[in-house]
Amino acid sequence: MSWLVNWHVRHREESSLSDRVADKVAAVACDFRAFLVAVQLVIVWALLGPRYDYSDTWQLVINTGTTIVTFLMAFLIGSNQLRQAARDRVHAQHDYEVNLLAKQEIEDLQRSLSRIENEKLDRILVKLIAMEKPDQAIVPQYKAGGIADLLQKVKDRLLNG
Repeated sequence: MSWLVNWHVRHREESSLSDRVADKVAAVACDFRAFLVAVQLVIVWALLGPRYDYSDTWQLVINTGTTIVTFLMAFLIGSNQLRQAARDRVHAQHDYEVNLLAKQEIEDLQRSLSRIENEKLDRILVKLIAMEKPDQAIVPQYKAGGIADLLQKVKDRLLNG
């Protein structure tokens, strides 16, 4: 699952040329500097009003320009949203798989800790039994992990004397 580490690189490589161009245009168009350029164009247009005597042509220039930009931006924004949704799905899948791996690692660690704790408890139990009845060798062949067998032997010894 090496693709998990660099999902964004893989996604970028799989994007078509038109997708990459549209992303770049959207990034430029959404930049604050693009907004400032648009404001400057409107100011220049407004300042040219008296020169053209506020004619119909002067008004059509800004009207046509804004209509064309709005028309093009509608398609650009729509395609950008679709690509972003696809990126979000890939990223969500990546997050899910990373979380799944982390969960598996945590469960493995919990099992290891449980096994270690059981082995320690088994050793403590053996020592306690040996301290209580030092003359009776209950567990010379005892190995860690077999607590059920050990408890059965202790129970048999205690019941039988």
